Amino acid sequence: MKKSFLALAIILTVLLASCDITPVGMQEYTAGTTIVASSSELEEALENASDGDVIAIYEADYSDLESLYITKSITVQSYGDPIDFSGSIYITKDLANGTVTIDGISASTLYVQGGGLNSVHIQNVSLSSVIVEKSITDNASQEIPRLVLSNAKIASLT
Repeated sequence: MKKSFLALAIILTVLLASCDITPVGMQEYTAGTTIVASSSELEEALENASDGDVIAIYEADYSDLESLYITKSITVQSYGDPIDFSGSIYITKDLANGTVTIDGISASTLYVQGGGLNSVHIQNVSLSSVIVEKSITDNASQEIPRLVLSNAKIASLT
């Protein structure tokens, strides 16, 4: 009896180890991806991100954050269910002509101060307002950003 139980346990272990188990609604992430589940982790991930990184935000309480500042060419997306962030998101001038993707994160206001032509991608979000504050006089070598929208609900765009 012990031998058959041990054999069954070994077979199950081998089978489970060979399976790729990704929960429904979750994406598979690779190197350069940081998954966060608290306000402090999110702020640290944004501060330490490198161009090309992905920050995946797990559903949690982020009500203590008034603003998120995106300064690099990164993707910020929900990890699973959409995130309802009550504060504002700033894509800062530090981004210059870089590219940002915001996917599955709704906020009150999105301020676009940086980014180049077709470089601010907004997907699967709901925003009260989007305010583009970048002008050609900020830097003659930079372009005024154009937003690329996909499944985005925006109440006001200025």
